[in-house]
Amino acid sequence: MKPQSHQLRCLTFYTKYVIQKFQAMSSWKHKLAAIFYGPSWQPGKPRLGLEEDKIKVVKREKYNVKIPLWCNLYLLIHFAVMVYGFHQLALRHLSLSPVSVLAFVSYIIASLTNIGLLFENHKFAPIYEVLRCMILANLQVLTVQTDADVESFLKVVTVPSRIGESD
Repeated sequence: MKPQSHQLRCLTFYTKYVIQKFQAMSSWKHKLAAIFYGPSWQPGKPRLGLEEDKIKVVKREKYNVKIPLWCNLYLLIHFAVMVYGFHQLALRHLSLSPVSVLAFVSYIIASLTNIGLLFENHKFAPIYEVLRCMILANLQVLTVQTDADVESFLKVVTVPSRIGESD
């Protein structure tokens, strides 16, 4: 079974069902029972409904994506870079502008989300990863060149191009 990529739907689909059932009931007693008595309850039936009305839940196959070793290593490296970037951001957040902190936190959240999508082998994950890498590579071009926040963030999340290169 593939995991649900629509987390909001997973959190709200039952609430929508309960609201529809609530609205379909005629009396306040039945409306409240629709909320508190469970999904199988109908007027005139026991609190949890009749056994034959309940949905038979079958065992599902475990979702276990196999990704190549190189992809696991790539994701591990990028995760480590994001953890290091978050650590550096936590150390320096007081010296950065609120907009810069928000931008960096948004980038980190998007990066971690994309790592999860790549682990799930989501069909759009490679596209999102290319976009994420392009944004990181062009961060100085996309923002004001003189912004010290951007320069400090780039030092945090990029790997030196030459061995021995330092701040």
